[in-house]
Amino acid sequence: MQFFLTLKNSVPFFRYPSLTTVGRSNSSIAVLTLLLSFFCCSHLLSLDAVSRAKNLHQQYASTADSTQRFNLRNQIRNVIDELSSLASSKSIDAIGLFYDFSEFDATVTSALADIDSKDSRLEIARGLRRSPGLGGSSRFGLESKSSRRGTILSYARDLSKSIPSTTIVAILSDETHKSGISAILEYMSYRFSPRYVSALLDALEESSGSKGFNTLDKREIGNRVRDFFKNGLHAREPGSYKAKTAKGKINNESDDSKPKRSTESPLGPLKETLKKQIHEKLLTAAKDKNLKMVTRHCALRGLGVAQVKEALPVIQSVLEDEDSFPFMITGAVKAAVDLGDPEAGKWIYPLIKKMSKSVNSKRVQEEDFLVLLDAIYPLKITQAKDFIIKSLRSKNPYIKLMAIRSLPVLGEEETAKKLASLFKSKSWRLRQAAIQCCQSMRSKLAVDLLIEQINELDGRLRYDLLMALHEITGIQIAYVYDDWKNWWSGVRESWTPPPKTKEAKALNETEVLFPKSGDASYFGMKVLSKRLCFIGDISGSMGASTDFEQEGDQRIEVMKDQMVSMIKTFKGKTYFNIYFFDTGYRKLFKHLTIFTRSKYKATSKFINSAQPIGATNIYDPLEEALKDKYVDTIYLLSDGYPTAGKVQDPKEILRSIREMNHLRSIQINTISIGHDSDFLKKLAEQNSGRYRYVK
Repeated sequence: MQFFLTLKNSVPFFRYPSLTTVGRSNSSIAVLTLLLSFFCCSHLLSLDAVSRAKNLHQQYASTADSTQRFNLRNQIRNVIDELSSLASSKSIDAIGLFYDFSEFDATVTSALADIDSKDSRLEIARGLRRSPGLGGSSRFGLESKSSRRGTILSYARDLSKSIPSTTIVAILSDETHKSGISAILEYMSYRFSPRYVSALLDALEESSGSKGFNTLDKREIGNRVRDFFKNGLHAREPGSYKAKTAKGKINNESDDSKPKRSTESPLGPLKETLKKQIHEKLLTAAKDKNLKMVTRHCALRGLGVAQVKEALPVIQSVLEDEDSFPFMITGAVKAAVDLGDPEAGKWIYPLIKKMSKSVNSKRVQEEDFLVLLDAIYPLKITQAKDFIIKSLRSKNPYIKLMAIRSLPVLGEEETAKKLASLFKSKSWRLRQAAIQCCQSMRSKLAVDLLIEQINELDGRLRYDLLMALHEITGIQIAYVYDDWKNWWSGVRESWTPPPKTKEAKALNETEVLFPKSGDASYFGMKVLSKRLCFIGDISGSMGASTDFEQEGDQRIEVMKDQMVSMIKTFKGKTYFNIYFFDTGYRKLFKHLTIFTRSKYKATSKFINSAQPIGATNIYDPLEEALKDKYVDTIYLLSDGYPTAGKVQDPKEILRSIREMNHLRSIQINTISIGHDSDFLKKLAEQNSGRYRYVK
């Protein structure tokens, strides 16, 4: 026993003198003794460190003396380091004790992460869930709520085979906020069964009662639930992925020589019996009036995406119930649109008439009313014809825009007359909405209208019009009135629109298509707009080199050269602004400003003063630029993923910007420099923009 006690007190143990003596006499005995010593020493060290950790924890919790607590802090950090090197289950439990004190959060998390075992990851997840204030300062050495959620998710996925699902869901739901719900949804997309649906609805029920959980949060959760069912459980057709390869300086081509990999949902094909159980659970939740609204709303969204026709009676009961709150109504309306049953129109139209009288009141918010208007065209609610015509005269720009999108319900001839007058409007947003409406019609009258506008539209609307003609007809002709007129006169009588595809082919941007566009371009993209905003990344990683113009140039220098060269080409009344972002962001002007030669010097100085430093805050400047009512086009360049700002999760950013830009219709073009970014690609695709990858 004395031998083991001696070993315990010998740190490090391999310097113990007796081992050296034994080693000189017999090497085999030395090796065996060494192994035995290591095992015994580690065990005793572990017991001793755990005991000391518990004692220190008790002392720290019981004393209020600042001097004594200061001395204890150093001892605690030392024992945490000692425990992390032992990596035993008991030492993990002992380390976890100190999550009770915020002073040790970073130390504890780092120690457990170093151990990298299932037990330590579960302990980290449990510790992370205790993070206080959703808007307060960060803890655990993490920069934001989304970083914390991402950390929890990474541990949850690794634990998914050994830890009960209810434990993981309980840990995630303890965040009691929309971020916790998002984490649950993302985690469940990897493992799914009826009990996960139960856990999800239970978590929604608990979280929806938390303080500060407003209507917008609930609406976003509903959208997340819909996306979850659409892209996860009820993914209809697996897509394919084409590997991207660098061909030249700017790469926009796919390499078909490389094998395609399936992007089928990780859930895989589910048995019909399993789906049935899940649908029954959702139906039960949607019907139960004792549940909170957010739970029932999300159940309805899931039923709509899952195409559960049995949900129609539930939708009808919600829409016809005079006591239904707008949030429940919007969930039912969106579910009806997903189901695509025109029968729902006769339940929705009375609500449109009723809610139109109290928009922006305490009971009916504008966002809720717009959801109802957005259902008119998909469900072909012909009863709403008079209301659409009346809404075209509304002073509310968003109601007017939504009415334009619903115009095809009036019939082709009546719609064409209304669109012809809208093309004379001074508002670019109304003219852009008219182009979108023509694109939705896909008829001869729509093509007539678009061709007649070729000489009338300029700036960004030229691209939208040509894109609409290209999508409807399936052909590419230069943006020249005579060329389109000659082609159309020869085929109009026998023409029928080609089958509509999910994704329209990108236009080949050349001088042939835009012969009067001038030389303005930005990383190879034609700059057609006269109301544009440039958002550039100046984070620390932009100091890396790129081969875009010449080998070895810094990314930030290439971006600055492109900006200066492009601004020199501005002609006529071009309005612009420039944002640079790192950890924060700054902008050249307060709002969009007309370019003049006198502003060129200040603009050049602003651009050339940018230096690579800090993190990557993509969301904040993008949100600010979208608020400028004069902007119609944005060019966003970055070389990385978001690591700073109010929102950092790429999925959250995509969802938030899509919601914000739904009626603004601002085109967001993106350039990724240094690597092919799926995030920036999706950001452009979801906002009518173009994407470029610069090697």
